[in-house]
Amino acid sequence: MQPHSPHEQFEGFLRAGFSGAWRWTLLEGACLTLLGAGCLFAVTAGGAPIGAILIGAGTVTLLLAWRAEQAAGFALSLLLALIALLAGFQLLWTEENLGAVLAAYFAARGLVTILLGAVHAHRGDHQWEALTVGGVTSLILAALILSGLPGPYTWMYGVVLGTGLVFDGGALVALSLAAAEPQRARVPAGALTARLAPEPAPRLRIPPRPRRAKRLPTPVAETPVQQPL
Repeated sequence: MQPHSPHEQFEGFLRAGFSGAWRWTLLEGACLTLLGAGCLFAVTAGGAPIGAILIGAGTVTLLLAWRAEQAAGFALSLLLALIALLAGFQLLWTEENLGAVLAAYFAARGLVTILLGAVHAHRGDHQWEALTVGGVTSLILAALILSGLPGPYTWMYGVVLGTGLVFDGGALVALSLAAAEPQRARVPAGALTARLAPEPAPRLRIPPRPRRAKRLPTPVAETPVQQPL
């Protein structure tokens, strides 16, 4: 059996994308990764911008987790959204204790993410290790903040938050792609192309020309030879 071409693999990926809850997890991971990258490149100082980013991350998690309610760890995903929303509104309300709020956010998110990874591991899902790595990363970031690492450089809080969001988003992307793999395997290679390809025009069949019957040569009557007298 010949391996599928990249075109056929991409075709199966698109075909599988129209069904299953994993696509919402993929979209959530992509949104969190973009928020984290924006937080890294736009050096954020102050509690209000960080609070707005946390509210955005919590809203994305809440909406997409609600759409994928049949996915594993639905309650834990809602808890992650609630943690981000509470931390974001707290920073919008007051910018005092910015480090303590972020440390509590990362600690709570890290514990819940590790539990979410354990749920997926119990179900036998692939790439559950990515969630565990993301949870451990959040715990490490919480420990760094509590140790006073940023110090007077408040802009580093934005870098820390961006790093955490990128790790969390990447873990969700890896988990969703692994969940989509069995669906892509059930899609026969070339099925979508065969369905979308235009049908070939019917070929005109020209009837064969009738063969002309061969004319047999006319037998010549033999003239009797007269013998001389």
